Amino acid sequence: GATTSNNTIIGANAGAFTLGSSNVAIGSGALNSVYSAVDETVAIGLNALTAALTTASSGAVGVGTRALVALTTGAANTALGKDAGAAVTTGSYNTMLGSTARSSTTASYNTIVGANSGSAALGNNNTALGKSALATAGAVTDAVAIGANALTSALTAGANGSVAVGSSALTLLTSGASNTAVGQNSGAAITTGS
Repeated sequence: GATTSNNTIIGANAGAFTLGSSNVAIGSGALNSVYSAVDETVAIGLNALTAALTTASSGAVGVGTRALVALTTGAANTALGKDAGAAVTTGSYNTMLGSTARSSTTASYNTIVGANSGSAALGNNNTALGKSALATAGAVTDAVAIGANALTSALTAGANGSVAVGSSALTLLTSGASNTAVGQNSGAAITTGS
């Protein structure tokens, strides 16, 4: 059999297939993955971290119902909130805090804080802070959205490097690169300008 040690498992079907060590699984179905050969991983909440995890995903922290539910090989992801990080599979080093805070399946190095912030289509190196910030963004990279509804349109890679600070700043931007808008509703009419 497999060698396991120092695991804390509480809840129906929690950690049922855990093969690694120093894991915490609390909640029905938490860390219930057929391939859970992970170490130092924390899953707290109904069905948190339940996909086919590999050793590459060791160190993940998923707290909340279905937090990081699809994660397979992404390294060092942290998700806190109901459905936080639910789409992430292979992306790494993402931090998602808030109900339905999200990053794309493969994107890495995103920091997403706020209810419904982030997008399941994001590129890498984005920062979203505020309710629905970057909520419908596409494959944009290096974007910063601070404030409720900042940078909420369907951003493309053409909008890389854009910065929106303020409630509803740059809400219509889709492909204008390197725009900076500071203040409530600032740059709200810009769609494709750079």
